Amino acid sequence: MEYPFGHGFITSIILITRHFALPPKEAWFGAGDHVDGLVLPEKFKGTEIEELTTLLKKK
Repeated sequence: MEYPFGHGFITSIILITRHFALPPKEAWFGAGDHVDGLVLPEKFKGTEIEELTTLLKKK
């Protein structure tokens, strides 16, 4: 699958934080586009980072 905004972990996290820096009414608009490309690195499997990533994807 091709991700128009890039993919990976750090790239997606940075793009998501830009949305969350906006006023609350605008923060979620468009953030989901970056969650699609969020790829959790193997070293974070089974950690709190994985739990937080899962919660973010569900949101």
